[in-house]
Amino acid sequence: MKECPQCHRSYQDETLNYCLDDGRELLYGPAGKTDPETAILTSETPTRTHSIDDLRKDSLPPVHLPRADPRKWALLIVIPVIAVAGYLFYRFTATSSSTAKQIETIAVLPISNETANPDIEYLSDGLTESLISSLSQLPQLSVKARSSVFRYRGSDTDLKKIGHDLGVEALLTGRMVQRGTDVRVDMELVEAATEKVLWKADYHRSMSDLAALEGDLSRAISDQLRSRLAGGSDNHAVGLHTENAEAYENYLKAQYHRGASQEQINQSMEFYNKAIALDPNYAMAYIGLAEAYMSLGGVFGYASPRETYPKAFEALKKALSINPNIAGVHYGMAEYFMLYEWNWDASHTELETGLRLDPNSSELHSSYGTYLESVKKFDEAVREREIARKLDPMTSTTTADVGYPLYYARRQQEAIENFQKGVDMDPSDPWPRLWIGQSQLDMKNFPDAIANINKSNELSERNVIRIIATLGYAYAAAGRRDDALRVVDQLKQYSKQKYVSPFFFAEIYSGLGEKDEAFRFLSEAVAERHPYLILANVEPVFDNLQSDPRFETVIDKIGIPH
Repeated sequence: MKECPQCHRSYQDETLNYCLDDGRELLYGPAGKTDPETAILTSETPTRTHSIDDLRKDSLPPVHLPRADPRKWALLIVIPVIAVAGYLFYRFTATSSSTAKQIETIAVLPISNETANPDIEYLSDGLTESLISSLSQLPQLSVKARSSVFRYRGSDTDLKKIGHDLGVEALLTGRMVQRGTDVRVDMELVEAATEKVLWKADYHRSMSDLAALEGDLSRAISDQLRSRLAGGSDNHAVGLHTENAEAYENYLKAQYHRGASQEQINQSMEFYNKAIALDPNYAMAYIGLAEAYMSLGGVFGYASPRETYPKAFEALKKALSINPNIAGVHYGMAEYFMLYEWNWDASHTELETGLRLDPNSSELHSSYGTYLESVKKFDEAVREREIARKLDPMTSTTTADVGYPLYYARRQQEAIENFQKGVDMDPSDPWPRLWIGQSQLDMKNFPDAIANINKSNELSERNVIRIIATLGYAYAAAGRRDDALRVVDQLKQYSKQKYVSPFFFAEIYSGLGEKDEAFRFLSEAVAERHPYLILANVEPVFDNLQSDPRFETVIDKIGIPH
């Protein structure tokens, strides 16, 4: 039995090291009143209230668990998510006179799947993502992004080094094991600098225990969270979880299968739609579906924006109607308004709302960087890109993205230095190398530029239209007219089999100096509302067109503030 020397609360769970009320280190001693096995608060347990200054509005929504389906043991992963999030809520948000240092930065490392069945890898990944999502709701806690921590899946790197690389104070680790009808999930909270275990718990249950255990945890922890929130209300968690076990399973599969290829995106959309069909009020599934639609018609260029963005908007509106307090909804809306509607005021409002709800979102800071680049606020854009990089430090793309505003500001040597950091981090990532080539084009270093763009094309392995078109522009800018026209013919052949945006033809014809053709294709790109047009006013590729009055007409149609 352990007891708090400050408030004298007793605990039967000897794995706890700190009091959940005042943060004091627990000592072995006589029990006071009998506490529940996991030291959950009861009506007799003293609680502490918070002022509005202590807890920011919308800091953490109440947690709703899905109801267990005994036929689907996969849902067990929700139990440690809620239990750990509930415990860490106390550790991270409690204010007291205790001198114990509170943790402000954390990374949730990929939960290892140690079962004999590799087909259920999505379960351990789903557990990791659920924990990241839950902990990201805490306003004073910085949680590293999924893309950074998933680099360590299956890694044997020591925790101290991982903590140093990610710049966090603590790491949450775990493993999942299945033996027959039994499932065990072990979790540990580790201090990164010392590798000291601050907290640990394991969950070992058979299928027959699942429903009762899940119900008990759901009620107890939801009650605790509501008592801790000043002005908190139940509706903040609406749509974050689903009570339908099969819907949740399909959502996890969608998250697991999402990727950059058209096949991966389509597969994830299939699972999102299945989840929505099973639970029409599952907000997170709508958000995932919207992001998939925008990926198809956006940066990857697999479909026309006019075909995909309106569908994304419908999914986002549905998610917003279910719960307006999810940062991801506002991220999606900001992207939609900026990239498709060209409604700059609405996009800015959505970015501000999203960042208020989740200031630690790398995606939101990156999107704000794009907005600022479009309106020529390059220094502010660099700042936002740097914030995104710090929140997601182990992803080559986010690291390289700091170079974007420098590229558009024509500070090409600085841009290349940042793009090169992305290449150094992941030499197999084609995008940082592509942008090195684009910066070199603006510097008239054509041989190196063409070599880097060709290398990017080789690494992509997917015939990415954006890369091929950039190569065509590079040939045109270097005076290799025949090679540039050969790329134009190649894209025309592609367009007979799959979607090719007129934007990319405009790019090549701009390099060739054929303004009439360039503006013809630009007009078509405006009609389909291609997302890349938001950067037309700062894109070096269109420098040949800037002196023509028709270019100002294009910019006016896009509505870019200038």
